Amino acid sequence: MDQSSVLLGIVLLFAFIAPLFYTIIIKRKNTAIWEQKIRKKAAQMHLELDELEINTKLFLGINRVKQILIYGNLDEENLKVKSFGLTGLTCEIKQNRSKEKGIEQIVMLLKNQLQQSQIVFYNEEDDYNVEALAQLELAQKWQKAIS
Repeated sequence: MDQSSVLLGIVLLFAFIAPLFYTIIIKRKNTAIWEQKIRKKAAQMHLELDELEINTKLFLGINRVKQILIYGNLDEENLKVKSFGLTGLTCEIKQNRSKEKGIEQIVMLLKNQLQQSQIVFYNEEDDYNVEALAQLELAQKWQKAIS
């Protein structure tokens, strides 16, 4: 091989791989920024999170000592953190399916003696870039974690 072929190969390899690395670095940076914001909000609520998961549009965190789950949507302008007590909790995952489209919605229903709430993990109308099965696995993971 002559030098120009090798050089062209290296340039093309770099042209295709560089955007991938850039995307990965930006995603990690954004996740770190969101984690810092969420942990700060949790600290204002006097909670230290034992576990925190940040998804494309949703976050979930748990404080096992105080038995509290925090959750909310990632919103640049107004990050709202909701809390839910885990004492006496019943947790159920509901899936809405159709034969044509498959999974249309995944919702986790939370209920205890004092309150009830729902966390939407997947909604086909809103989540065009998220895989339903991945969200179902995430919902099942959190169901096990809080039950």
